[in-house]
Amino acid sequence: MRDHEYPGRAEPVTPPQSTLSPKVYECNVEYKRKLYLVTWSGTLSYPDLSSFPNIQHATVSPVQQSPKMVALWKCSTTLAYGAHGLSNFFPILKLSHPDEESMELMNHEFKMLHILADLPLSVRIPVPRVSDQPVIDQDRICGYQMEELYSVGHNELRERSSEIDGALTVLHKAGFSHGDISQGNIMVDSHNRIVLTDFSYSGQLGAEIPKFIPKEWYRGSCFTVDIDLERAASFK
Repeated sequence: MRDHEYPGRAEPVTPPQSTLSPKVYECNVEYKRKLYLVTWSGTLSYPDLSSFPNIQHATVSPVQQSPKMVALWKCSTTLAYGAHGLSNFFPILKLSHPDEESMELMNHEFKMLHILADLPLSVRIPVPRVSDQPVIDQDRICGYQMEELYSVGHNELRERSSEIDGALTVLHKAGFSHGDISQGNIMVDSHNRIVLTDFSYSGQLGAEIPKFIPKEWYRGSCFTVDIDLERAASFK
């Protein structure tokens, strides 16, 4: 594709984040399949991106990426921000945002998915099928290929709450938490089976939470099931 064939709308791909300066915020924005850092002052809300890259009271700069990552952005089609074909078995490519915390979380998520997938077949935790080979950039895991999954609507989520409870029960009995149960992280596979996704906040029950996972997410210093159960209850 040539640049003029790309969608002309700038889309934020990370939430607004505070910087070291008071009342100054930043986010990453995708525009014509290139990644930019937008920094602005004022409120935590996104600035008006309709006239991108000309934004009032904001600065726009390209995000520095390796040639490999630049090529991946250019040849990939974004399915959803916060999650993102290369083979018949694993047609979906999920890539990390380029900041340090996101890279740590992606590395952790990839390892957790393989730990859960390698449990005995009798456990059968419903996690996505993923490639054994992660995407590596500058000697770090920055993404992986996975099977295609499909979103679950709010009404269907309520109708299938017992299946979701069952999936979490299996996960918890195996000794692990999920940590980020939400509508966007509960999907179905090609056989319409419930699959839990995004295990970047997951961990072994009772283990100390790594520094790159906000400890307040679990209301303590160790992995527990409490937050999973609370969020799952909201679907009923």
